[in-house]
Amino acid sequence: MRVRDLEDKVAEQQETNEALRARNNALAAEVRDLQSGSSAVEERARMEQGMLREDEIFVQVLTNPAAIQEADEAQQESETAQ
Repeated sequence: MRVRDLEDKVAEQQETNEALRARNNALAAEVRDLQSGSSAVEERARMEQGMLREDEIFVQVLTNPAAIQEADEAQQESETAQ
């Protein structure tokens, strides 16, 4: 009984180790990308922070009618506040 329990624990730990090894490899690759150039930093800033270059214009296309209504109302509020 005890040997089988230990074998099960070893197998479970090996699976955990393999998943953590894969995660570490992915993180190491991301660190290399961030250290090697600005393109990875720029991509991350664009995706996570919504940042733009100075010469770019942000355009948002709304397809949800409720979102369009909310945007229209916000636009009207900002116009009346001026």
